[in-house]
Amino acid sequence: MSPRLLLVASLVVAAGACTLDVPDPNSVADPDLSAVADAGARELLRDRGARDADLPSGEARVDAGDVGPDAPIKRLFEDGFESGDVSAFKGNNVGTGDSLSVVANPAFAGSYALRCSVDSAATGQAMVWHDLPPANRYYLRLRVYLDSAFATTSRVNILQTLYGGWNNIIGFTIRPDLTFYLWNSAASEEYNSGGVTLKRATWHSIEVLVGVSSSAGEVAVWLDGQQIVDATGVNTGSNPIERFVTGIFWLDPETEPNTITIDDVAVDTAPFH
Repeated sequence: MSPRLLLVASLVVAAGACTLDVPDPNSVADPDLSAVADAGARELLRDRGARDADLPSGEARVDAGDVGPDAPIKRLFEDGFESGDVSAFKGNNVGTGDSLSVVANPAFAGSYALRCSVDSAATGQAMVWHDLPPANRYYLRLRVYLDSAFATTSRVNILQTLYGGWNNIIGFTIRPDLTFYLWNSAASEEYNSGGVTLKRATWHSIEVLVGVSSSAGEVAVWLDGQQIVDATGVNTGSNPIERFVTGIFWLDPETEPNTITIDDVAVDTAPFH
């Protein structure tokens, strides 16, 4: 027999004598990755906990990877001035001698807030504004801090909903005793706070619901999570909400200097409370 044939025969004999232990692919158990997944989840929670440590209890920033029923809600509009400016808004109006300034103290959440100051000149205005998709129902939320020297002999408006440019729908206005009211321009009537007052040098959360309808309109206010105003079945006009303003929109008289600070401004079709 030639060496080549002898080699082939030897391989055949060896193969026949050999038993290869090849596992059935259908019987192989999946590797247990639960420990890896748990470790990854813990790491993610640690990262987000550090990221959101400067926010109030129960609140978190929206992350592109946040999904599921417990993920933070992305609002139609929201800005906390963390960019260091007011670029998130469509525009701002500042009277002569008045000012808007992004400050680190006081800040409700994060690193910055927006200070709105007016002087004694007769052009008192220091506010930001933003256009919204026209709609008949919006919730608006802001955090406001009245300066320790805040005072008015008449009125200071800090939040307004508008249509057609600068036509008023519902506005939030502070009185000398620090009570407040919402003025309904269509019906020429107000909905007041019933004696509930704001405090100076304290952060307040203000949430306003405006529902537009000539016969079934809605106006509501929540102060620090407690509902203070609840007006239903009222005439709020027929023009959809197209813009909102916050800051010091107007005051009467215009010659009284004042300062407020705002933060965490948001608008949505769903409630915040």
